[in-house]
Amino acid sequence: MDLLESWSDDGVSKRALSPLDGASESPDSSPDLFEVDLYRDLLCRGRGHPVGVCAGPSSLVVLTSRNFLIRHGSLESRSVHEAELRKVLEARATGLWADAHASHVLVRLQYGSVSELWHAQGAWTKARLLTKLKGAAPTAACFPPPQTQPQDLLEAVVGTESGALWSVELDGAGRERAAMHLQLPQAGEGKEQAVVGLEQAW
Repeated sequence: MDLLESWSDDGVSKRALSPLDGASESPDSSPDLFEVDLYRDLLCRGRGHPVGVCAGPSSLVVLTSRNFLIRHGSLESRSVHEAELRKVLEARATGLWADAHASHVLVRLQYGSVSELWHAQGAWTKARLLTKLKGAAPTAACFPPPQTQPQDLLEAVVGTESGALWSVELDGAGRERAAMHLQLPQAGEGKEQAVVGLEQAW
């Protein structure tokens, strides 16, 4: 069938599909495929609107305006897990980074002059503050290549607004095992240059 022939004069597709299982339905019983409001609301589960998204092979992680991380599993599992960040109304997320599996997620929260880096993984219901990097103002992060069991250990390199690099190791329980700091050389005296991007060589 020609693509144009599948549309009626009123703009409704005659071959509308269910967003969940792909089964054919009548136009009256299926939402418009080009309307994203429904999918946005489903992804956020009433926790505000999306401000960041990252994805892995089998999961999609949505960061919401109410400082929740909502992890959606594959279509086969249909699992959903929520992890809450700090309960501060003024806090807003300004950064989101994930490993290749989207198993580990780092979030920068900013409220007033305070900058924090939070870590969440897997089915955690509450994210954890990385105390060794409190106030570091992260601007970029990268992760080592995925391991056979990516939740056993996380090692991340974090760049900051002041041009510093931090190497952080976390165990499977989210405890900070080590943190090392390196200050990058600056272009001129008194002029701090932020790290704007990091990339892991595979």
